[in-house]
Amino acid sequence: MNNEDIVMVSVARTTFGRFGRYSNDECSQTCKYTDILEKVRERALSPKSNKYFWIPKLFLEISCGFSAKCTDVLREWTESGDKDKIEAVAYLLKDASAGFVFSHSDFVSELLENAYRISDNCYLNARSELYGSAISGTRSGSPGQPLPQDVRLRDQAMEILKKFSVGTPTYQF
Repeated sequence: MNNEDIVMVSVARTTFGRFGRYSNDECSQTCKYTDILEKVRERALSPKSNKYFWIPKLFLEISCGFSAKCTDVLREWTESGDKDKIEAVAYLLKDASAGFVFSHSDFVSELLENAYRISDNCYLNARSELYGSAISGTRSGSPGQPLPQDVRLRDQAMEILKKFSVGTPTYQF
């Protein structure tokens, strides 16, 4: 890690992290927030880096609950038409909470539609990362009964499907 990386991570963790001094609403209004999000986003384009594993985790920490400013920073790349950038956005979302795909359904749809336009492979990669975040988390329940988390996921999916046309990449997701 170079000095810039150390400073960026330290600032992000102390300013925007879960234990930072700002709430989710306050952190996205600080002057360096967008710059820091963009720097972390840029790191997602370097899959050969030994730090690649930690990038989505850091992005989650500083995303302020995937605030509007955060999704705007990601949207710049989802609309770029660049395969690597679209896949990098999906990778940054891999550690999002299970509810992200529902709470940000319009953004997720844009990402999937743009990935689909690029190639089947880009779409499959984006879909895989989003699917991973949607089913993440611990599960517990009674033997022989469906898990409550899975029932809730199914119900949310059925409800959100009503927003999208049959056969679209988002509907297929």
